[in-house]
Amino acid sequence: MHGKNVEKAVVICLVCIISISLGLLTRAYSDSVDGSNPSALSTKELIWERTFGGAGDDRAYCIVKSGDGGFLIVGSSSSFDAGKTYAWIVRTDQDGKMLWSRTYEEGDDSEFRFALKTNDGFLLIGDMFPSLGDEDGWIVKIDDQGNVLWNLALGGGTANLLFSATTISDSFVLVGLTFPLGSNDSYAWVVKIDVDGKVLWNRTYGGNGDNAFRSVVATSEGDYVCAGYKNSIGDGDYRVWLVKIDENGTLLWSDTYGGTGSGLGCALTMAEDGYVIAGETHSFGNGDGKAFIVKTDLNGKLLWQRAYGGQKFDSVDSIIPASSGGYVVAGFTFSFGKGQRNIWIFNVDDSGNVLWSRTQGRQGFQEAFSIVEVTKGQYIVAGMTNSIGNGKYDYYIIEMNVSRTNNSSVERVLLSYGLVVLAIVVISTFVYGILRIKRQDESYIHFS
Repeated sequence: MHGKNVEKAVVICLVCIISISLGLLTRAYSDSVDGSNPSALSTKELIWERTFGGAGDDRAYCIVKSGDGGFLIVGSSSSFDAGKTYAWIVRTDQDGKMLWSRTYEEGDDSEFRFALKTNDGFLLIGDMFPSLGDEDGWIVKIDDQGNVLWNLALGGGTANLLFSATTISDSFVLVGLTFPLGSNDSYAWVVKIDVDGKVLWNRTYGGNGDNAFRSVVATSEGDYVCAGYKNSIGDGDYRVWLVKIDENGTLLWSDTYGGTGSGLGCALTMAEDGYVIAGETHSFGNGDGKAFIVKTDLNGKLLWQRAYGGQKFDSVDSIIPASSGGYVVAGFTFSFGKGQRNIWIFNVDDSGNVLWSRTQGRQGFQEAFSIVEVTKGQYIVAGMTNSIGNGKYDYYIIEMNVSRTNNSSVERVLLSYGLVVLAIVVISTFVYGILRIKRQDESYIHFS
């Protein structure tokens, strides 16, 4: 009888240990990878960081691979001439060390917001600000050494801004926004040019209110899909906006996403079965704005939409497909990290579940505008910081290596805890087995 009581006690303890341990492990693991609770990049994960700039305001808006293992970074700088902003590009090697840099100007001020690698150099997309106060889109074609091959200013309204571009065959498609003369409303703007800068067509989209395209991708059929925002619905709030046009700019379909509050589509990438938009929303969760990811099918039908963040303002500006699966986004967070605003990078699977989430920065303001993948799990991020460097803001470039195999301190604790639990379970099972054998022996002797 005594053996049976001991046996029952061991079984009960074993069941309790397993149940409690599984509950704690599940909860802890969920917390460790949840997008609302990111961890800081570890010294092992941060491969290097670089700043470029002077005493002024310098901001890196885009980074692309240069084709030789290095990178081209584009943005703006006010460090070269007091009171004037130049479009500024920096060429680096694979370790982020500067090889050369060049400034470009048109009008009073100028900036580059995006870049495309071409066979013979780069296409730089940005804006120029003439002395009369208007703004025009600006495209500069350069060779691999930064020499200008041709440049083109695009305008016609009171304000014309270009944010992004894509290439297909022998042409480029540029997207942004434009304010027609005499209008207080902006229209989403798409311009198609050939490889020599000749305008093939120029189209606007949208109605009353503010409308803009912030990103564009080319489809395998030769069409284009543009993401941005619109508030011409009539309720005063912005909506994430996705539009498909054909090769001539003819509208094929249009749809909006989000909740009852405002939302912005800032970046776009393709999936095998649709499109994925990244930006921000004020429709879901508590607190201020949240990072927002939307996935649609190939016809723009919503598959899922999810918000990420904390109690303060969080947003993302860039999204890329990850070779390990899912998508990696980069932006900023006021909710988490060491400083007032930190860089925020996280990876989601194809259903929007967070796989890992990291912050990077110091006691100041940092923001990421662009991210590229170098190899599996290894990324280069471009943005700005005022925590280190020389000026008000500096170009801030980091290389990081993060994957599910790079266990954070929290995950290492969980792993250790799991091993302890496993040991307890094994020992308990072993003791239980011995007691069972002993009781069977006693029964056999008693029966004999």
